[in-house]
Amino acid sequence: MFRMAKKNPTVRYEYVSPDCGLVSFLSEIEDPRRDHGKRHKLEDILTIALCTILTGHSEFTEMEFFGELREDWLSGFLELPNGIPSHDTFRNVFCAIDPEAFLEVFARWTCCVREKSSGEIIAFDGKALRGTKGGQDNIRTVVGAWAVGAGISLGQVDVEGKSNEWERSGHRLPSRIIHSSQITALPKLLEFLDLKGCIVTADAMGCQKEVARRAVAARADYVLAVKGNQPSLLEQVSGYLDGLITDGLEVHVSENQAHGRKEVRRCWVADQLGWMGGA
Repeated sequence: MFRMAKKNPTVRYEYVSPDCGLVSFLSEIEDPRRDHGKRHKLEDILTIALCTILTGHSEFTEMEFFGELREDWLSGFLELPNGIPSHDTFRNVFCAIDPEAFLEVFARWTCCVREKSSGEIIAFDGKALRGTKGGQDNIRTVVGAWAVGAGISLGQVDVEGKSNEWERSGHRLPSRIIHSSQITALPKLLEFLDLKGCIVTADAMGCQKEVARRAVAARADYVLAVKGNQPSLLEQVSGYLDGLITDGLEVHVSENQAHGRKEVRRCWVADQLGWMGGA
């Protein structure tokens, strides 16, 4: 995953390439090390580090351990001229490389992977970070964009708190959480990403006019959930669909077993929504 660049938070990364190999992208990053005494290729070091992070580990000692544990697999696509780098090498490299250059290359890679899937579904959601349990003042969450088909995270933005879940729990929200919620973070992430041709999905938290406007501006479609946090809009939509269902609107039904129970889902689709112009 990558975070939004602070110096230019609205920049978009657009890249089309027949080759979306991660190693080839990482090889574009300028190596800040002196040639004398250089024993490992920069793209090898960065690839091992990213693979380690994807397993849920981020310590430099863990990167060395992961490399040694999976050396046979890594040698299938990395050169590894002198074996696996030491944890000191990982630390020194990450202290020396330009973080913005790394972000730019990694963002272009995620966009390249995403463009391989036509009509990709990009799911936006907020999640509490691990280790943030405790009181209200300790909540730390991020709003992330997940490319469902590609199985990768396209980006994330920090927010102060998961406001919609706290409201449902009945807790009184601190003012700093109210003023820095997911509602304001999601549109920023929408503007940051290249979403042309994608389908943006979000829960009730993202059912906002600004979210819809930015999705359209990015030349993407959107599917937003309407729930009880917007009672007036929910009442209008429910009344409209109830009338169409009564008139025999076509329905799609799917059934499956999940979580120890049988789930039946019914979906009605209406395309005459001009009446929502003032909603």
